[in-house]
Amino acid sequence: MVKAVNITAGGKEYKLKLSGATVCELEEKYGSLLGMFESFDLSSVGSIKLSIIIELFCASLKKYHPELSKDERMDVYDAYCDENGINGVMETITGIMESGGYIAESDGKNA
Repeated sequence: MVKAVNITAGGKEYKLKLSGATVCELEEKYGSLLGMFESFDLSSVGSIKLSIIIELFCASLKKYHPELSKDERMDVYDAYCDENGINGVMETITGIMESGGYIAESDGKNA
């Protein structure tokens, strides 16, 4: 069974997951995603560029919502950020990375 993170943004349900192909595309552009998350916790949210956070979030919509254009994925991000704040976004990104098996599940330091 494929693991994904379910969210609600703007009153609609979405399923988020980073596919292997998407991870390869992002790492080609930004370098190691694992390196970004190795010592991440919510107090260090400023250590990752916002553009990368936004792109990770939007890219995670592609697998289950391929019908959404780039602008529509950005609208989902904006709605989710408005409703949950940057810490909520980062908790979701961490959940996406964990559910994809890219990083170990949280030991509570991200809570």
